[in-house]
This record gives sequence, C-alpha cells and structure tokens, in this order.
Amino acid sequence: MESQLSEEALWAVALAARLRILQANFADDDAATRQSFLVEEIERSLKGCVPEKRRALLDALAVRF
Repeated sequence: MESQLSEEALWAVALAARLRILQANFADDDAATRQSFLVEEIERSLKGCVPEKRRALLDALAVRF
C-alpha cells in the first residue's frame, strides 16, 4: 500500500511514527516539554524542504492525526 502513497504522504507516515515515539518516550514529562520536543522534530523534518512544499507536507501530516 505504501508504494502507492505520494512523496508527501510517505514523509508524513515516517514523521508521524517518530512523533508517536517521542510522545510515548516523554509521556511522564509535562505537556509543555512534550510539545517542545514535537515541535523541534517537525521543524527538523521541514528544514531540508523547499518552502513551496511545506504546506503540502504539513497537510499530509495533519491527515495522519
């Protein structure tokens, strides 16, 4: 099934998995700390992307949640 997904969807699947792991690993920390880690991971994932593509990537990520 994943071979039929768009590049954006594949990116979102991978990032969503990393975000879920972060959420689980820091479940005992306060919400602000967890949010900070999640935001950092999303920003890191978007760093290498051209600005014109970011909206499509974030939209694909939103579908996962």
